[in-house]
Formats: sequence, C-alpha cells, structure tokens
Amino acid sequence: MSMMQQNEMTMGGDLEIRHSPLEDDIVAHRFIQNQKTLQFETDLFASKWFDYRHLTPLAATRLYIQAYDGVYRRHYAVNMDHNAAKYVRTISIDEIFGGLDAPESSTHKKAKSHFTACWHGRQMADMLGMPYEVYLDLAFEYRLRYWNRPYLPQPQHLYSDMVVDRVQQRWPELQAARLYTSDHPAYLIENYQNLPQQNDYHEWLFKQAGLRANPGEMLGRFVNEDLLPVEKIKGRVEEGVFEIARTYMH
Repeated sequence: MSMMQQNEMTMGGDLEIRHSPLEDDIVAHRFIQNQKTLQFETDLFASKWFDYRHLTPLAATRLYIQAYDGVYRRHYAVNMDHNAAKYVRTISIDEIFGGLDAPESSTHKKAKSHFTACWHGRQMADMLGMPYEVYLDLAFEYRLRYWNRPYLPQPQHLYSDMVVDRVQQRWPELQAARLYTSDHPAYLIENYQNLPQQNDYHEWLFKQAGLRANPGEMLGRFVNEDLLPVEKIKGRVEEGVFEIARTYMH
C-alpha cells in the first residue's frame, strides 16, 4: 500500500481523525516543490481560522477541497442550472489523491494542478483567518463578476491578487453582520490550557463583542456558552459593560 493510500485511509470519513504529521509532511513535499510555499505555512498556523489550527496543512487542504465542492454547487445552482446543481461533477478528494498517487496515469497532471491550486487557495484563506466556505463563497462571487466562460471558476481562478484583495476588504463587513465562532471543543473553557490559539480565540471573541450594539449582552452569551471565563471579562472591560454582561449570565 502506498503512502498516499495510507493517508487516504486515515484521513477519510470523520474529519477529526488524526494521523502522523510526518506522513502529511512527506506527502506535501512530494507534490508541493516550491519551498517558499511550504515555508509560508509556519506563519499561517497563527492566522488561520481557529477550527483549523490543530490540522496539518495537508489535512486543512482536504477540508478546503470539500468546501469547494459545496460552494461550487451553490453557485452553479444560482448561475447555471438549479436542478442540475446536485448532479454536477466537481473536483473530488478521491480523484485528486488517486491521481497524485498514480504518476503514470492520464489523470496525474490534472490532479496535481488541482491539488496545487487548492493548496494556494487554502493558504490565502488561512492568511485572512477565514473559514474556507466563507472565503470560497466570496472568491466565487468576485471572480464571477469578471467571468465570461461557459463553466464556473476552477480552483486556480480563486486566489488571484484581485480576488484576495476584494475578499480581504469584505471580511470585516461580514464579521459585523454575522457572528463567527469556532465549533472545536479545544476552545471551550473546560478545556482551557492557556495555549496561544486559545488565548487568540478569546481575543477574537472580545473583538466580535465589540462589533455589536450591546457588547455586554454578547459577552454574557459567551460565558453561557462556555467560551469566555468571567474573570477574564471582568479584567478586560469597563465596569458598566461587565455589569451588563452579568445580567445576561445564567
């Protein structure tokens, strides 16, 4: 059994299944030869969206590919054919990894192209600190404004300077309109270990509360959802805001 097939078995199904980071690194170095691209990952661990900070770059790229499939279908339904959207063929994790693991096959070149493009696109989402689905949805939106082809944008079309710049400008607006929080259990107070990513997440929550008309209410909600400790809130906000937050705590 090849290294790629072993990775496929351990990475399939449950997204929380972990396997050796060394194995992931071996696969990454096989198919991403640009050393600057690989070295860029060091910076991204501190900026990527919180749900992904425990993942290797390869595992994160798999999630990006999965997100691409869903976003592609939504935009296909809106821009092409609503009824056919659920049947349309998009890029597939199995096909990409299968093609990568078969260098003599006719699908290898295309698989490597898609893999590399998804790697670069995922890095842009990580640089901006965005959930992959949110990044891809905006990337499709802005790319389609300058699109005149009979098919939807492919992975290599979704991380140009224009696209990334427009997405970066829009991201703060989305945060003000909608609350984005992590679903990962590592960020629950019961699992708090003073890790950098946990403290970064607390800062994110304070920022999100500050974007709301009633930050005290939002801070109280974060306490109720086991996301922020009362003591940290008390030490960070004005007394009046803290008292408002207390009225919302259960």
